[in-house]
Amino acid sequence: MARAQFTSDQIASILEEHKQGKSALELCRKYAISDTTFYKWRKQAGLSTTVHDSAITELRNENARLKEKLEEQMRRIVRLEELQQLSA
Repeated sequence: MARAQFTSDQIASILEEHKQGKSALELCRKYAISDTTFYKWRKQAGLSTTVHDSAITELRNENARLKEKLEEQMRRIVRLEELQQLSA
């Protein structure tokens, strides 16, 4: 299989699409490149992983919120069990 050659302008265009929100997987499929190649280009361009970092931050915040809800529900269950024991 022949190796595709991308110009620096084409690489910049692909990386710009990523900055605008397209996933790396989607771009790799669209341009028939490996994820290794994509991340190598991104590293060479000096792009940070702000999209990745913000996604992780969102997931951590969501996880913390869900943990708080779980704790609240567990406390309610304990209180209900205590009330059942008192009324029995």
